[in-house]
Amino acid sequence: EEVIAAGESGVPDHLRSLFLARLQEHGPDMTEILRVIAVAETCDELVVAGTLGLDASAISLALRHACDTDLLVVDAAGYRFRHDLLREAVYEDIPPGRRRELHRRVAALLTSRADANPAVLAMHWHLAGEREQAALASLAAAEQAEQMHALASAHVHYERILAAWPRLRDSIRQRCGPRDELLRRTAYVAEQSGDFARAV
Repeated sequence: EEVIAAGESGVPDHLRSLFLARLQEHGPDMTEILRVIAVAETCDELVVAGTLGLDASAISLALRHACDTDLLVVDAAGYRFRHDLLREAVYEDIPPGRRRELHRRVAALLTSRADANPAVLAMHWHLAGEREQAALASLAAAEQAEQMHALASAHVHYERILAAWPRLRDSIRQRCGPRDELLRRTAYVAEQSGDFARAV
């Protein structure tokens, strides 16, 4: 009822305090582990261990405890918060600098994986403030989205590249291709996804 009453304003302050107090009962080490999960949204124990520089077996035990206490759930994709509101409360409680650093570490770890999702990488690099890595990942994500006919998603990624363009090094711009071609592709996916004003 409280969440519905809050509408789109996010987690009400008193509920956020309640959530965070519950997490603090598990100690600072668990808090750091849960912060990584909040940043990654869904990940395995190797990502958590690599991000924090800790032993994977110890992380696995902590994650199992978090599942036993109904903080997390686990499936084939990895660990994630049982409730989105709990994840949101934890994510918003992370100091901004630490949040960017966690996004950067998660992105670096995922980049080394053969099955890395370009859209996920683009999001993490963007939230880490690494505009050049974000631009390259966004280009791959946009091309993948076009192949899957997810043109609204492609539009978001192309717009991110164009927004960063004035601050990109020439070597990164060359890898992204001519700006005129980026504009053409952005206009096309904007039109095809229904954003006619932006396409013009």
